[in-house]
Amino acid sequence: MQPEFFDSIHIATAHEAILNRLGFRKGLTQLSSLQQRELQQRIDGACALLDLKGVALRLPIKEKGISKVTVGEGVVFESRLFASLCKGCDEALFMGVTAGSRIIEAINQEQTKDLTTSVVYDAVASEMTDACFDWIQEYFAHKLLRENKQCLLKRISAGFGDFSLSYQKIFFEILHLTRLGISITEKSILVPEKSATAVTGIIARGA
Repeated sequence: MQPEFFDSIHIATAHEAILNRLGFRKGLTQLSSLQQRELQQRIDGACALLDLKGVALRLPIKEKGISKVTVGEGVVFESRLFASLCKGCDEALFMGVTAGSRIIEAINQEQTKDLTTSVVYDAVASEMTDACFDWIQEYFAHKLLRENKQCLLKRISAGFGDFSLSYQKIFFEILHLTRLGISITEKSILVPEKSATAVTGIIARGA
């Protein structure tokens, strides 16, 4: 199977998630009208700098054990967490997303000029990147209906629990992340920042 690329992802602004990341608590955090306008202007400014893109790849699960999963043409992941996620699944959906480089440049520039703006930009980039995973999973949920299958809601990323960060290099290769303008360091960190990968399972409906 070949990766499916999404060269421009358009999604609604994740206001609630952004405010939560910034530490705002509904019913508790009070802002004046001026502060609300200034915050919204910063959020809008950050969104204008986003270049949301993504990619996804379905791979068959060939073997499963308590702590090992083999997918595709013999790609092996040793992880109890991943094995548990894939329980009952016959496929895995690998995903990669990025917010692009412009927002990262703006975050870094604002750190020396306006720290508040930098913090808001960072929160927007983080939450909108994560929301791209939701968008991709929903996209495949509709496609899978025709096959009487469904995506799991849960997903995991390399570096979470015992799912080693080193697996980021496998994601990078099989998803062809260079096409999204993403590179990877020797320590398995994706560049630009606010680029991420994740995997979920695909299971028969009603299973």
